[in-house]
Amino acid sequence: MSTINQLPDAPAVKRGGPTTPEGRDIVKYNSTVHGFADRRVVIKCLGESEEEYQALVDALLKEYPPESVTQRLLVSDLATNRWRMARALRYESGKIEEKVIQLEKDEKDALRAAEAAVKEATGRLDDAKSVLEVVRSAKREGTFSWELIPNPLWETLLADLEPRMISLPARELGGVKTPEEVIATIRRELSLDDEKIYAELLRIAEENVASAEESLGETQASPKAIEREFALQKDAAALLSEHDAERIHRFTTPLEKERRSILEMLLKFPQLRRQMTAAAAGEIPPPSESGGDLQMGAGPQA
Repeated sequence: MSTINQLPDAPAVKRGGPTTPEGRDIVKYNSTVHGFADRRVVIKCLGESEEEYQALVDALLKEYPPESVTQRLLVSDLATNRWRMARALRYESGKIEEKVIQLEKDEKDALRAAEAAVKEATGRLDDAKSVLEVVRSAKREGTFSWELIPNPLWETLLADLEPRMISLPARELGGVKTPEEVIATIRRELSLDDEKIYAELLRIAEENVASAEESLGETQASPKAIEREFALQKDAAALLSEHDAERIHRFTTPLEKERRSILEMLLKFPQLRRQMTAAAAGEIPPPSESGGDLQMGAGPQA
């Protein structure tokens, strides 16, 4: 069975990306996430700068002026050590900031939705109050202006009274549409007079207002509840996930041990030089002959 790769007319697939050596060098480390295992000292795709690293080296050279190649190497090792430790701290703060930024975005979205819900609930309450006023105005001095009552209220009234209309087939009830048909049906099936019909309409309108007020109260409380919930989540975001915390711990623990070792050796050099100077003057035996444990050697590798 042939495949597309065997067809002579299959077009070549063109892939995107840089084509020059310089461009490839720029993007080849784009997948770097934290750089903990990277051999490079300065990782530009993580926002690190050669100039800032060199400034750190220069500052440490001033603090620990080297008097030998070994001391200079130790200072260089210390600079690399501190640089990588700072990378871990940036990763940690970046992870926290990343979670906080996402939470802030989610909070804004939730608050916008809550504000829209409040606006919608306010509109429903206004509509319910308007209908209630219309129902109240439909009765004047014992007469009823049924034509003022909006159709949705008649539909609700019919649905409420439907269970009591046992003798009326459902198909006939479904054909009742206009206010006149509703009134005629209720009068016939339930023997209700106009006062009782009006009382039912007024009850439904008042219940609609009460329901709308309750709904508005709940939606108005929602933004504060959202703010409290996201405040708790932001506090929790300050704690790294177990995976990230373990990753940082594995990276920084050896760095801290290395830092202490380098500093110990750097601080021993002045003492060793004083002993060698005293030995040259014949005041004390050389360090190697006095049983001292000071040793020269290259610092740990970064």
